[in-house]
Amino acid sequence: MPLKTNAQMVRIAHLLNGTNDVHTLAPTSPWGSYNTQGNYSFANLHLYKEESRNHPADGSHPSLQVTKTFDEVFLSRDFVDFIVDELYLDNFIAELEENTSYGMDENLLSSINANDYLRAPGGFTSACLRKSIDVAAIGR
Repeated sequence: MPLKTNAQMVRIAHLLNGTNDVHTLAPTSPWGSYNTQGNYSFANLHLYKEESRNHPADGSHPSLQVTKTFDEVFLSRDFVDFIVDELYLDNFIAELEENTSYGMDENLLSSINANDYLRAPGGFTSACLRKSIDVAAIGR
């Protein structure tokens, strides 16, 4: 597929109205594409730069549900700012890649985008995956 022009990309961004276009799939690859035994709790990952957000006052222990996407995504500016300004992803990347044969490129953005607790700008729910509703991919 040919690359989009700047005008086409602006039109796509306008049509998406602040949402991200990131497919979400259950990560079922048998080839070790991510660490399935990892500890993906916010507390373990120190996911938020503001440490208190990793330990919510309500006593919950939120964790990222690892999901998968395709390599091509379309992200809103607000989502990118959220990642850069509020999250610390080094530990998440290290946890995904521990004892694996492949990189985490298909897991990182989808897992951040499709996490209800994070409420990432333009994000998507992983409710269908948590309920084991079988879909080939969810995207918008």
